[in-house]
Amino acid sequence: MEMYNYKTRKSITDKVKKYYGAEFIRGQSVAALLGKPYATFSMKKIDCKFKAYYLGLLLTDGYVSKNQLGLDLIDEDAIKFISEYIQKPYKKYDPKNYNQNSTSSLNINKENRKPIYRIIINNPILIEEVKRYHIIKNKTYNLSGFIIMENKRKYIPYLVRGLIDGDGWVRKDGKEFYICSVSLKFIEWVKYCLENYLYMQDINISNRQIEGCKNIFCARTALCKNIAILKDIIYDEPYGMQRKYLNVHTNNT
Repeated sequence: MEMYNYKTRKSITDKVKKYYGAEFIRGQSVAALLGKPYATFSMKKIDCKFKAYYLGLLLTDGYVSKNQLGLDLIDEDAIKFISEYIQKPYKKYDPKNYNQNSTSSLNINKENRKPIYRIIINNPILIEEVKRYHIIKNKTYNLSGFIIMENKRKYIPYLVRGLIDGDGWVRKDGKEFYICSVSLKFIEWVKYCLENYLYMQDINISNRQIEGCKNIFCARTALCKNIAILKDIIYDEPYGMQRKYLNVHTNNT
């Protein structure tokens, strides 16, 4: 301050912001994470089943807003599972107060009175890491899938489970399921993964229109062999979203 005749520390901060802009803001965000339990959480490598499951949820119900990576769900057990692993608290919102300007893809009917659970991570490094999976701002129509290296394919069942828990559906008797998206390229990639990595057969792609929305494309199947894989390989353990896990394991013999 004495050397450059600045009167306050803020004067220096203003100069740094002016000339180093984005890098300074990034540095502030990283500095704010220091001492936080989730500060070291990284998605640079998908090296465990949890990260694969979380990635599936992010591809469907996740969103990026400024320096924030967000996930909104109506199933508290699933968001709690994520929260406990990352060690980042989640928040509960009344649907009447749900932010309609959110970039989340979660479709909320405010009349159903179900609360929304949200987990936000403010970490620019993490946001950079998930870009490779096309998890970016306004990602919904831009998803197209990504290359899965051979040594990572063992985590595909958990990735698919995240996709189903996010934007999928399992019939109550567990004998049919689908994964949906507004991106046809993404659904074609999902079909490829199911058939080539999980060895399902004859996955159908269909489309339907929802009022106020473009076509929704679905990768769908009720084939017995595929349902057996869903039960024994994808929903093999009771974690995350119990509602769909129970559907898979109810009267499915």
